[in-house]
Amino acid sequence: MTKKFISKQVMIILIFGLFFIKPSNAEDFKDLFGLKIYENTIKYFPKNFIKSNKFKNKETFKGFYDIEITSEISDKNPFLSKYWIVVDESNVIQQISAEEQILDLKKCKDFKNQLVNIFRTKYNFKFEEKNFTHKDFYTHFHFTNVDNNKMLYIKCVNNFIEKNVTLLISFESKQYLNRKKEYYEAGF
Repeated sequence: MTKKFISKQVMIILIFGLFFIKPSNAEDFKDLFGLKIYENTIKYFPKNFIKSNKFKNKETFKGFYDIEITSEISDKNPFLSKYWIVVDESNVIQQISAEEQILDLKKCKDFKNQLVNIFRTKYNFKFEEKNFTHKDFYTHFHFTNVDNNKMLYIKCVNNFIEKNVTLLISFESKQYLNRKKEYYEAGF
């Protein structure tokens, strides 16, 4: 092959790439595990499943409920074993999350950083890194604004009571985040 022929092939590939392959960005991130924030649960799950599996959310005072959906969800990630949603009183999804137990905090942070890099590369997200300490747990996390009403978190939670470390991916509505903030800042 000649240099000229190879040059033409490279040019064709570049032109094709510029016009037909669009890199993903934050606007392309609409759901997590096939579920969307602000959608009613009946779009995804039977009413009787929702009703029989819903229990009070422990990170808010009232009006929010957890539902474990591991057995019902079809878009699973092979690295995550438990799936949850948080719904409001109207059964509208306010949080989508998945988790996996990890051997120790260092391994969790390493895996978390790999996941952060996947989201950075795929959606061009710009993550911030923070820590949060509570009397029962320590959380090391990365987060990003998906839009004005939604946040994506990738966390390592070291639970002192249960003596375990959990990797957690969480896609949350602003409304739910505000109620969690009220709960953790109560009395101040």
